[in-house]
Amino acid sequence: MASHINLSIGLLLLVFITGACDAAPSLSNEITIVERIVAGQRLYIPDVYLDFPYTSAGGQSALIQAYYPGSMPVPDDPQKLWEQGEWYKNVRILFTERGKPPSREFLDTRIEFSKTFKNDGVQYGLTALTQDNPDDASRDDIWIEDAELGFFINCTGKRHKDDDSQICTHYFSQNDYRFRVSYNKKILSDWKLIKSNVLALFDSFESRETATAYIQNLNIQDIFIGE
Repeated sequence: MASHINLSIGLLLLVFITGACDAAPSLSNEITIVERIVAGQRLYIPDVYLDFPYTSAGGQSALIQAYYPGSMPVPDDPQKLWEQGEWYKNVRILFTERGKPPSREFLDTRIEFSKTFKNDGVQYGLTALTQDNPDDASRDDIWIEDAELGFFINCTGKRHKDDDSQICTHYFSQNDYRFRVSYNKKILSDWKLIKSNVLALFDSFESRETATAYIQNLNIQDIFIGE
């Protein structure tokens, strides 16, 4: 089971880090709502969240691309944002059929795997767990939202001392879905804001009308003027 989890995490991190080099979506003033069946439920998703080579929706899961604070569409070409040092604000949202929800057992497995046994107290409203060796540049961090529910954030270790591209993945569930929301550790302090915006965005997929109203309220037309 651990190897399957690690493979899934690895694939998600790969598309997160390399996605900025993919071709940008074709943006226009006309937003299309696309209909998809995900985990047996009919969802209505604005195409701006799916218009990337690595995004998809259907079957038992969906991977969509958003932008800080978790509900906005990507405002410009990803390569351009990368060059401007702004791509760290991108937010990847993977939701799947709930099945077995996150649990304390899953959290304990991640703690054991990453060897994050040191409790660094509460930061950003989360219980921070790190590895014992502060000089280990490759260490992971675990940030616990709710231990009993198994809701937590796993941040990857640094690839080198000055690495600023650490990726955090927030694991939680809501109703019939499990969520993995990934973003740069630079915006970890805003995890609660990001989570609430992700859930508001997801709730808007309930109908074509709610999806349209939500995207219009984001002033999407203003974002894309001049593209």
